[in-house]
Amino acid sequence: MKIFYLKFGNRYFDIKYGIDTAANTPLDSLEFDSYNKNEGIEYGTVSPYFVRKILRKLLINESDIIIDCGCGKGRVLLIASQYKFNKVIGIEFSPELIAIAYANIKRCKKYNNFNIDKIKIFEGDVLDYKFNNNESVFYLYNPFSNIILDKLCDHIVRSFNTNPRKILIAYVNPKFHNSIIGKGFVKIHEINLINKMCYIYSTE
Repeated sequence: MKIFYLKFGNRYFDIKYGIDTAANTPLDSLEFDSYNKNEGIEYGTVSPYFVRKILRKLLINESDIIIDCGCGKGRVLLIASQYKFNKVIGIEFSPELIAIAYANIKRCKKYNNFNIDKIKIFEGDVLDYKFNNNESVFYLYNPFSNIILDKLCDHIVRSFNTNPRKILIAYVNPKFHNSIIGKGFVKIHEINLINKMCYIYSTE
């Protein structure tokens, strides 16, 4: 019964707001070129219930800035805008997914329960993102290979060394858990998402 409820909630979120965020999208079905496309994994997401469960576990405050690495169609961006993040930033390298995300954001502007002005999307490869050294939360739904994850973690560590602060990584379907642990992050929480896990890591 709970699985049925979660599947219904997954679709209902899109139906309620007239958006498109639920369906998985393989990268090989998208017509774009990127030097790291072969290292990417299909767009996927979890139900809004689980996204909120993850965000509540982070104990965020008004100064926190969240980065959704591989934001796809923007579901996590929209839900995160309902929380007290200072900024909500998505990174996506597929122009087709970015176009869908922007369309979803535009449709949600008329609803008061989203804070759309918080949302920004960086259009490009995650390794080309220029850190401001104040980002504090990173969300990943297993978006790419361990090769890219290793390099991303190097960038996060470099940003931390420039401006030491608490940084959290929420990693859904953590296939390359050891890549994060190997960079010095500590796993502080495990969240059961029924058919997959989410691990949360911290610099503290």
